[in-house]
Amino acid sequence: MNLLLDEEATYQNILDKSVSTARVMDSMELLLIYLSGHGWIDEGISYYFPFDYKWQNDRPVNSLDLAKFVENILILHSKTIFIFDTPFDSARLDKSLLKDSVMIIGGPTPNLVLEVYDDGKYSGALTSALVKAFNIIPKNAPAEINQVFNSAYSILKMNYPKTEPYLIGGNNPPKI
Repeated sequence: MNLLLDEEATYQNILDKSVSTARVMDSMELLLIYLSGHGWIDEGISYYFPFDYKWQNDRPVNSLDLAKFVENILILHSKTIFIFDTPFDSARLDKSLLKDSVMIIGGPTPNLVLEVYDDGKYSGALTSALVKAFNIIPKNAPAEINQVFNSAYSILKMNYPKTEPYLIGGNNPPKI
């Protein structure tokens, strides 16, 4: 497991850890990549802002183009769950690569990806809803990703009706 928080969550560390993990995993193993934080969508490109990003000439520098990031990981390891509690527009994504993978996305635009104060701390609204959804699911039993998403979606829509989380994935969504 690789956990990158705050100053460890740099552009290069996110790329290096994700790629090196995807390369060494057995094809039957499930890879989970979870990104939470600030991002933006500009001219159809979804950007994620790691700890070391900067703005230069009105453009983000050291930011991940999320569609390219997802595609590169899926080329290395096809059985992946992506959870993005950050803005993501999947229009540019080659969805044919998602046949054995799935994505849970907090929302398509920045104003619909909320940060909330819950249980004494700040987190993304999607993250908070997913934690609650996992607590509902019986322990020691594999859960269908659709079941997890639907539970989280219901929690989000009840508490934050303007949020627009979505799920995209292939024909064989993995169990978690």
